[in-house]
Amino acid sequence: FIEIQNIINKENIRFVGICMTAWHLQGAKACFEYIKDKDNEIKPIYLITRHPETGYCISDNEKELILYYKNRNYKMSDSIKLIFSVFCDLFQLKDHAIYIASPFFANIKLRYDLWGIHANNTFFFIFEEGVLSYDKKCYSLRSAYQKYRLSKHLFMFVTNMVFTKVLGISGRVIHFLPFKYIDGHFCENQIVINFYKRICTLKSMNKQQMTSILFLTQENQDEYNRFYVDIVNLLTNLGLKVYLKPHPRLPIDKSLFPNIEIIDKVCAIEELYPELMCKYVLSINSTSLLTLKYLYGATTISLIDFINNKGDLKI
Repeated sequence: FIEIQNIINKENIRFVGICMTAWHLQGAKACFEYIKDKDNEIKPIYLITRHPETGYCISDNEKELILYYKNRNYKMSDSIKLIFSVFCDLFQLKDHAIYIASPFFANIKLRYDLWGIHANNTFFFIFEEGVLSYDKKCYSLRSAYQKYRLSKHLFMFVTNMVFTKVLGISGRVIHFLPFKYIDGHFCENQIVINFYKRICTLKSMNKQQMTSILFLTQENQDEYNRFYVDIVNLLTNLGLKVYLKPHPRLPIDKSLFPNIEIIDKVCAIEELYPELMCKYVLSINSTSLLTLKYLYGATTISLIDFINNKGDLKI
């Protein structure tokens, strides 16, 4: 943290994005583009945190200022200071604001880690994690208790949830999601989508030349491994070129797919898609079915109903 703090102070950085996957990084960059339109002197830094089970999920060949970041362990005294620092921020109206972008909740832990109890004019972006960003069950106390039981993780979940709501009421939380609910309907948030489009490489594609298939796997891979093998074999037997993109947080057994090209799991498929020239994108319920459709107008096909109905691959 001392290294990160030194860089932030030296470079006068006022935008910090914290990411675990390449898609998180795209979301943080989209948030920065939004702020840059309002403050062209602002500089960003992106902090990459590790997944507790699978480690780091982002390659280190990015051009932006990126550092790898490890979560701290907190004592109760730290939590009290953390809450105090957020309350102090509510009453700050300094000219130069600080922005922190993260998925799910306002990341008050990161705000405390980097600036301590010193009051700042802090605003929080919440960008898209994936389909879970739109699942209200993920934000319920019941769901959190089932996952964390009585632990410090449950305490931090409740703290983050409560302060995201409090900060939201005060206008300090910006929900920067490509989709939103309007009167109970799931709708495109075109303003946000335009900023995602800005940071993606939107190359022109000749759809008449598209002949390949892109297949995206899920995080719960073990459950569907047999299905993946069957569907890929079916497609290749039809003479189609197939690309397989594994979920960024899980490995894949390449020996199961000897005759297809497997894309590096740590890459954002949203950046690579224009180079693949794929006619169709198939998955069960990957977030990229949505993102590739709204970014590129890709023809995406969800196989979730097929799975639920135990469809026959021979049909």
